[in-house]
Amino acid sequence: MTSPRSSCDVYSASYGGRVSLLIRSETDASIDYTVLQVDEGFEQPQADAFIKTHAPNGRTIARFPSPEPAFLRAFELCPGPS
Repeated sequence: MTSPRSSCDVYSASYGGRVSLLIRSETDASIDYTVLQVDEGFEQPQADAFIKTHAPNGRTIARFPSPEPAFLRAFELCPGPS
């Protein structure tokens, strides 16, 4: 039986681009969502570099044209304490 994760956080990171990716990563204790701004056409290599360095076990779960809808989705998935 797995225990529930104790936290969920939303972060922001940027390579300076206009496209936003939503990255989900998790550990035994938490689930994190990062809105990562990347350069169009370089989404995959920039996501891979970010995940390798900052979000082990992470994966891209969505692509958005700007940060605002990415943050809205992140906070839907990670609403914080009730």
